[in-house]
Amino acid sequence: MTAALVLLALAGLSLPEEDLFTERLVATMPAGAALEGTSFLDPNGELFTPRSPVRWSPDGSQVAYVAYLADGTHPVVGDEVGPAFDYIDPPVFHGNEGAFRVGNREGKDREVWWVWRGEASIKQLGKGQDWIGAIALSPDDGEAVFWTQPGAKVMAGGAYDRSNQVFQSPWKKGKQWSDASSLTAPLFDPDGKRIYTAAMKGSEWFVLTIDKKGEHRAKQGFGMLQDMVLQPDGDGLALVVPDTSPRRGGSSGPSAPPGFGSGGMKSVVQVGKETFGADFDSAGAPAYSADGKHLAYKVKRKGQFGILVDAGDEPVAWHDFVTTPVFGPKGKQLAYAANQGTEVQPWFDMKLSMDRADRTGTEQVVIQDRKGKQVETGEHFQRIEGLTWSPDGELLAFAAQGEEGWRVHAGDKVSDAYDHIGELHFSKDGKRLAFGARTEREFWWRVLELDTE
Repeated sequence: MTAALVLLALAGLSLPEEDLFTERLVATMPAGAALEGTSFLDPNGELFTPRSPVRWSPDGSQVAYVAYLADGTHPVVGDEVGPAFDYIDPPVFHGNEGAFRVGNREGKDREVWWVWRGEASIKQLGKGQDWIGAIALSPDDGEAVFWTQPGAKVMAGGAYDRSNQVFQSPWKKGKQWSDASSLTAPLFDPDGKRIYTAAMKGSEWFVLTIDKKGEHRAKQGFGMLQDMVLQPDGDGLALVVPDTSPRRGGSSGPSAPPGFGSGGMKSVVQVGKETFGADFDSAGAPAYSADGKHLAYKVKRKGQFGILVDAGDEPVAWHDFVTTPVFGPKGKQLAYAANQGTEVQPWFDMKLSMDRADRTGTEQVVIQDRKGKQVETGEHFQRIEGLTWSPDGELLAFAAQGEEGWRVHAGDKVSDAYDHIGELHFSKDGKRLAFGARTEREFWWRVLELDTE
């Protein structure tokens, strides 16, 4: 999260800043609960262990996660344990209120889905939907929006018998679409007056903008719409789409659709009529500067990854994987984590969600200016997350995993080791850093003092 977004989130909270930077015990995990479920073999024959991410509210007053208990999986907010559900997504927050996408199997071929927000029983949730997609909460009032699939059924093999999808917004009832980006949370603009998602009509995918007047389909369609990122002022979108141009052979073989080949989708980043990353094997994971004037993104060549800014020619370095870049608040420099030793699935290696996937190898922080000069690299860790700039852009903080657990690093300041660390939040003067941290069964709000004078 960038410093600008952190300050925006903190500005909408009711607690004074002094309380935001006061350490406290937030909650304790219930007896018998765990953050990991029972391991099983996935469809590829690989052992998979379900794990719950832990998320703290931006003001540090609340924590939410999925708890694995003897009678099933439960949503938990603070010390409140919800009912057991068959399916639960990780939580999202509006202020200090957590919300979960939840569902239950009902009979041989039916499911019922809801948004859980603290109800003590399933009965209190009322009538559910046949299926709902990933949820997003309005920045205005916290209302949940999502795709629905009326009449959805589960076939014998476990897959869904697909039906048309309908978007549920705070305003008008949506139209029916043959498919939608329903497993990716919709995007709100900063004031909550418009929503952005993607829907399919015929054989093409389109950006769908939703407001009080209804749904508005963009004119240009694509063979796939892998990701979209909103410009900070809400005036534009960076799209990750297949490269269908003939300049580098957008398709591979007579049976491959345009932009696709045996190694996955050859994607580019498109902003309006501009295309970025077309001279590489693939491009994606775009990120805007705080003022919306510059765009950074990943590129790939021969299985190696690098970072470009705007219409740059060549990355300053190539790595086995890189995370989505994060601009400093002034837009003059950016940072990312570079990995050596991991392998990623080529069909999904450019998706924003790959930053959350498991990785092997070691990682280090890379800081560079917009032109790819003045490159700085840090020490190696098992994993790096949560790159966050101070409000003045002079300091970069991040969470790093080592042999003793997770620690926060900010310049020469290093925190104690914890089992888990959440998002990082700088104070307005940049002298303190607050974050959620788990130590065994306790969830804390911790503060790292950065100014020792």
